[in-house]
Amino acid sequence: MVSADTRLKLSKTWVFSGQAMATRTRGTSGAPSSGTGWYANLLRDGRNLDYSASYLDLSPSFETQLGFVKRVGIRQFDQELQIVRRPKGPVVRFGPTFTTSLDWDPHGRLLDRSLQASFEVKFRRETKLVAGREQAFEFFNGLPFNTHRTSVTFQSEWLKWLAGFAKVGLGTAVNHKPPKGLAPYLADAQDGSVGLTFRPMRALRLDHTFLYERLRTRPGASLAADSPQRILANRILREKLNYQFTRALSFRAILDYSTVDRDSTLSRVEPEHRWGMDLLFTYLVHPGTALYVGYSDRYENFRLLPGSPPALERSGSPGLSVGRQVFVKLSYLWRF
Repeated sequence: MVSADTRLKLSKTWVFSGQAMATRTRGTSGAPSSGTGWYANLLRDGRNLDYSASYLDLSPSFETQLGFVKRVGIRQFDQELQIVRRPKGPVVRFGPTFTTSLDWDPHGRLLDRSLQASFEVKFRRETKLVAGREQAFEFFNGLPFNTHRTSVTFQSEWLKWLAGFAKVGLGTAVNHKPPKGLAPYLADAQDGSVGLTFRPMRALRLDHTFLYERLRTRPGASLAADSPQRILANRILREKLNYQFTRALSFRAILDYSTVDRDSTLSRVEPEHRWGMDLLFTYLVHPGTALYVGYSDRYENFRLLPGSPPALERSGSPGLSVGRQVFVKLSYLWRF
């Protein structure tokens, strides 16, 4: 892989950077293949106005054996504009943010588009309220879909021992896994999350998080009978505990429980019920030198069926351990 980088400081607040890349790979058959890539970024960082824009172009034959590239054969453009005002008084800052994201295939066909606008009001003690709207386009399985979403978020750390957040979103989304014989279709979507953080003492922190997502058939859709039906619902409950015994020794425990319920006539998503735990003791001498001792376990709603070889089938409760691990890790930072 060969690359050439350029960085220009246009002014005190504007910076441009660009990169041209080329790869050449020889396969096991001996036939070589080559690809090209382009990346450009424009950035402005100011007190009242922030702007960033980036463009990425990777040919289908672009390949990096020693790097990580999420996707090739794509042209992608992203930009964000944020306007900020900082008045005196209880409001620390407020202003809108506009975000654009688009990507195309090598032939110029639009694959995804996202246009977002939000307005944020931030108060003291990390308290803020954000309202946003997104209009999106998605090309999936050969079909075009236009979706939208409206969201409201509130979070606060007004008290030293208590912090929390709540978020709710309403709109439309694509059912990517319909039953066999049925094409993907547009559905009504709801999502929400609630979180609380307690710090009853300096050494102890408790985090409680609940996540929820739901898809329903749209009113008047041919899939619905007399009224809209629930397609699927996903719920996740997470409990997290952190305790600092000493400056070096700490303990962390995470407990997750999640369920996925669905109507088999409207979705082929697997009905899942699972829970898991992660326990970790850390003895941190200094960053880079530490000892970790951990244990993790996962349970899902499976049961073993007799036979040779034995088979698995879904059950009603998560009673079968599907992954258990005990590990010890030692890291040492050698300074010289």
